[in-house]
Amino acid sequence: MTRGTTSNATAARISLVALVALAALAALPLRLPFALRPVSADEGGFLMVGAQWHPGPSLYGAYWVDRPPLLIAVFGIVAHLPDPVLALRLVGVAAVVVAALLAGRVARLLVPDAAWAPVAAAGLVVVLTSTPAFGALAEGDGELLALPLVLAAIALAAHGLLEGSAPGWWLAAGAAAMAAALVKQSMLDGGLAVLVLALGAVPSGAPGRRRRVAAAGLGAVGLLAVVLAVSAWRGTSPTGLWDAVVTFRMEAGRVIAAGAPSSNTDRAHALLRSVVLSGAVALALLPLLPGGRRPASGVRLRLLAGVVLAWEAVGVVGGGSYWLHYLIGLVPGLVLALLTAVGRRRALPLVGAWIAIAATLAWVGFWRSAPGDADELRMRRELAAVSTPGQTGLVAFGDPALLWEARLPCPYPLLWSLPVRVRDPRLTALDRLLASPRRPTWVVVSGEGLGTWGVDAVRAQATFDRHYREVERFGELGLYRAARSGSGQVRRPTLGS
Repeated sequence: MTRGTTSNATAARISLVALVALAALAALPLRLPFALRPVSADEGGFLMVGAQWHPGPSLYGAYWVDRPPLLIAVFGIVAHLPDPVLALRLVGVAAVVVAALLAGRVARLLVPDAAWAPVAAAGLVVVLTSTPAFGALAEGDGELLALPLVLAAIALAAHGLLEGSAPGWWLAAGAAAMAAALVKQSMLDGGLAVLVLALGAVPSGAPGRRRRVAAAGLGAVGLLAVVLAVSAWRGTSPTGLWDAVVTFRMEAGRVIAAGAPSSNTDRAHALLRSVVLSGAVALALLPLLPGGRRPASGVRLRLLAGVVLAWEAVGVVGGGSYWLHYLIGLVPGLVLALLTAVGRRRALPLVGAWIAIAATLAWVGFWRSAPGDADELRMRRELAAVSTPGQTGLVAFGDPALLWEARLPCPYPLLWSLPVRVRDPRLTALDRLLASPRRPTWVVVSGEGLGTWGVDAVRAQATFDRHYREVERFGELGLYRAARSGSGQVRRPTLGS
């Protein structure tokens, strides 16, 4: 190779890296404008749980939530920063940028003969993680935070397969895949991708399968052991975690199937529309199209993409509640599906144009829609204004962001509505709390009472009515305060009392 040829190749690599970096940094103007949006229900709840994680009566200190410990640890660190919400949003932006860069690296390794692939993969990650169609404007949910870990696992395994079988690559790949699952338990796609690559997703079989699988397994088990040990030290037992992230999800599926309201079906329809109209389905079908060619890496991309996408689809549907942000879990598989388009010069531009147009229309629709729930925002401001140190609060049921913004701890361990429906459906524990001296000072109720689908609230409602009176109402949301009286007679409290 001549000096001129070497210089040209180096310049081309530098240009490619620069283009991938520019594509990744496109996340900044798309996501930063939403960094100061009000904290979401999940964000507020995770911040509450993470901020006080210590040995206590529930899974994570005072609270119980069906999430693995690495997610709670991340939120716990963020909760102690000067501006937790802004910091969390910046973490989300960083997750998108890193995920885009890693997608570009995956493309470079798996389809080295396609110069367009790294830039297209990075751009796809940015578009799908920054579009209202995927519910991904600002919120730092588990799917978003686990995304770069899944892509890191795939990139590390690809390095291990294509650049020698040194065990270090596979150890790191297994650890990254486990880390993703310890942030969001449904995101096992990184582990499946590592397993497919370790078993030899190349025609030659790539000798050393057992060593690769063993090294990846060791990395995964090693990280799991460390996380479980640290969690136990902080009061969260392995059996409690299994109950939360596995057993509970099965119980929740049965509860949702038995009694979910029409709003759940509406969300399912909205999620299906987003998958179809966004172009994600068209992208996912690319591996099934005839033609194309095997990439220079020799990796069976169709097999890899098919396995990963199949699991991700199960994760989205298996969640049961059909929130749009579940779709972020499809991004790694869609990146791999994109890479199977090597040699399909007609299909790829059409799908790319479809996704770009759909993302643009989703943004237009978002900007034209009404901003947020005005009643909820007013309730947040009011609760934050009237609460004082030493008081406690409860939201019946869900949206712990109200409590986080008011800095009100909750004496009831179940901050979200689904755990209430699964673990306390007769509100027995809540009734005991409301009848005790530890009852919360403030209670926010959606509607006229504690009743909701999947819950028998008769007894708890009677106790609630004895001890609480409504102070203010904002649309469907009622703010109640515990009545105080030395004579046994209930008196109506005021905001200033």
